[in-house]
Amino acid sequence: MKITLEVIPHAQQRYPTLGDWQFDENGDLHVRVSSTGNEYCDALLQLHEMMEAIACKRYGVSEKDVDEFDFAFKGEGEPGDDPMCPYRYPHFFATNLERISSHALDIPWDRYEALLEKIEHGNETENRTAEQKD
Repeated sequence: MKITLEVIPHAQQRYPTLGDWQFDENGDLHVRVSSTGNEYCDALLQLHEMMEAIACKRYGVSEKDVDEFDFAFKGEGEPGDDPMCPYRYPHFFATNLERISSHALDIPWDRYEALLEKIEHGNETENRTAEQKD
């Protein structure tokens, strides 16, 4: 499987999400995440989406099932956290990898989550220097 990771402007996502993945007709995985303005935070989002997609594939959760749930989701928080979510385990697994990796990259989880919250609510042009640790 070929895996393509791409960072795009948040407004170019297919629906209100920070990360999206799709398999093409050849079985190759395409991951698109919203730009955070920080390459390490972008990489955390990419890791999450890539591993979530691979775990969904492994456990037989179709892309169609994920899209249908996400597009219809009206609850609070992340669709993947909802108890009725068909990809709850792959999402949980991917989030744990993301958290471990944020620690390894010296990115405080609370600051990372605050940055993602700003992007989700339309503040992606705000200064992100507090999240950057080079």
